[in-house]
Amino acid sequence: MSFIKYDYIAVNGVTRPGIKRTSTVGLIMHYTANKGGTAQNHHDYFARAIDYASAQLFVDDDGAICIIPFDEVSYHANDIQRYNADGTPYYPLRGTLGNANYSCVSVEMCLDYNGNITEKTFQNSVKAVKEIITMYPQITRDRIWRHYDVTGKNCPAPWVANPSELDRFKNAVFNKAATTNKEATTTKKINQFGGISMFTYQEEGKATIYGVWGNKSFGFKNPQELKDFRNIVKDTTGRACKHYTWKKGQTPFDVVKKMVG
Repeated sequence: MSFIKYDYIAVNGVTRPGIKRTSTVGLIMHYTANKGGTAQNHHDYFARAIDYASAQLFVDDDGAICIIPFDEVSYHANDIQRYNADGTPYYPLRGTLGNANYSCVSVEMCLDYNGNITEKTFQNSVKAVKEIITMYPQITRDRIWRHYDVTGKNCPAPWVANPSELDRFKNAVFNKAATTNKEATTTKKINQFGGISMFTYQEEGKATIYGVWGNKSFGFKNPQELKDFRNIVKDTTGRACKHYTWKKGQTPFDVVKKMVG
């Protein structure tokens, strides 16, 4: 059963131009900037075709309403908010998105009467975007942007003020657990010494390769274990596993100590 409710406004040439999108590059997150306005309120407003502005999906505490088909153009993220030094409009993702109205799905999060994106609306947006991704699996984690990232508009304002909310949203959409302070500290240390405290080595003139992780050295039973270790190091540090050759009688930890300083 679909979480998203489909209640399309009529094609009117203004808020719903009825133009088909030919490709989907990503998804743009917005907020309505309208305190207390519900998804249904926005459906009814855009049905009146007052201005050349719209979005495909509106989410509030009660659910999500799709007012324009996802495969059609909505006018949501091609506005000019600022200019570059050479006088051209500021579109930092133009090379990736082209005109975002034509290349991206648009999602608007509604606000409560205090002007906040509630946790319920946040979680409902997660549910809705997960459903959208089943239709457009090319929308990966790095293909979800804020309106701010596309044109520089302060939207969604709470996510511009606190960029970590976008990361929290992506984590929830892609089922990635949030990083704890302890994990963040550990990751920082790992990255600092990546390729030094996690590497492979062999003694000069010998074929046996050993692995080093922190202050432990160990051998590999077979080539697959060596391959798995190198993959783990790359996944952990974001860098290829380094390999060193030691002269006979020289311990790797003596060399590492000198390298780390």
